[in-house]
Amino acid sequence: MRPKHSSAGITLVVHGGSGNIPESEHAAHREGVIGALNHAWPMLQAGKSALDVVEAAVCFLEDYPAFDAGRGSCINRAGFVELDASIMDGSELSYGAVAGMRSIRNPVRAARKVLESEYTFLVGEGAREFALDAGLESCPEEWFQVEREIQRWRECSKEEPTAPAGPRGTVGAVARDSNGRLAAATSTGGPPCKPPGRVGDSPLIGAGLYAEDNVAAISVTGRGELLTRLLWSYRATLLVQGGMPAPAAAEAAVSFLGRLKAYGGIIIVDGDGRPGAAFNTQYMAYGIRMDNGEPDRISP
Repeated sequence: MRPKHSSAGITLVVHGGSGNIPESEHAAHREGVIGALNHAWPMLQAGKSALDVVEAAVCFLEDYPAFDAGRGSCINRAGFVELDASIMDGSELSYGAVAGMRSIRNPVRAARKVLESEYTFLVGEGAREFALDAGLESCPEEWFQVEREIQRWRECSKEEPTAPAGPRGTVGAVARDSNGRLAAATSTGGPPCKPPGRVGDSPLIGAGLYAEDNVAAISVTGRGELLTRLLWSYRATLLVQGGMPAPAAAEAAVSFLGRLKAYGGIIIVDGDGRPGAAFNTQYMAYGIRMDNGEPDRISP
């Protein structure tokens, strides 16, 4: 007989990117992460898998135009949006990712379709065709481009920034479900005025995310070229595996960034459902919800 679901130990953490995000945009970022919690939390309570829940949370954030993911993504040098996303199931260590993909409304859904296939990573036009063949929704370029990013594209330099200049809005979610399973997902449009074909850490396993049952689920945000070199998500996973609870592991992981003078933010849920969030940038929107009776923890 299949065991009944229990909400004991369920946890959901979401983030909306870290960086020099203007104070005028903080409220919209907070509203976005609260909306993602409200959207995905009932699924956890109903016994849905952590994998389904992080996909749903990130889909909400991709559709919420305050963030650099899905609608609202930064525009590249050529004047269009290229999308990267990844998702990982800690139960099987299964993973799916897409990069440099255009026109698909929810890149994280495409990553989930890749995870369910014989492949792990698809890019560019091939990723788009795969997503269309899987029945995913396509949107015109104009749907992805919001006025905030059109103005930024007009003003931004042709040179790739090397410091946390301007807002960031990569999104992510991690969850522990009622069966103790862990999952993570991350999605981004990349930095403003990136060259076509640029890929950062977000779709890369061990860099932009990692999940392993009984250990941790992790999603990160920041300067992708540096976070990839650090394998930041996997390094943080090793901290938890070594016995450090998620809150302490998140803070300790941020100290790794000093090695390359990098910046970023991280969210973690460990195998016991303990959440952690930390960053070394001006701001990161995040939200934490647990079933222990405590109020939500939302970034100020």
